[in-house]
Amino acid sequence: MDQTLSPEILQNVGKSFRTDSIKAPHDVVEPDFFMPSWGLALAVCSPLTYFTDLVRYSFTGSHFFPVIVDITILSVFMLVFTAGTMYLHKRTMPKRI
Repeated sequence: MDQTLSPEILQNVGKSFRTDSIKAPHDVVEPDFFMPSWGLALAVCSPLTYFTDLVRYSFTGSHFFPVIVDITILSVFMLVFTAGTMYLHKRTMPKRI
C-alpha cells in the first residue's frame, strides 16, 4: 500500500477544510430555515446577521433580508451602541479623573 498522498487527495482535503470552516460561522449569524425557532430569534437580534447578509449580497447577489432593511437595522444598532457608550463614558469619566 502506498503511503504517499497524491496532489488530488491533498486538494480535496483542502477543499473540505475550507468549506467546513467557512460554512460554520455562516450558520451561526445568517438565519436559516433549518435552524430551531430559538436560533432564528437569536440570529435576528444580532447585528452580525445583517452585516453578513450585506456581504453575501455584494459577493453573490442573493440575500435573506432586503438590502434597505439590512442598512436600516445596522444604522439602528450603530446609534444604540454609540448612545450606550457615550452614556457609560460620561458616567465613569469622573471616577477616572
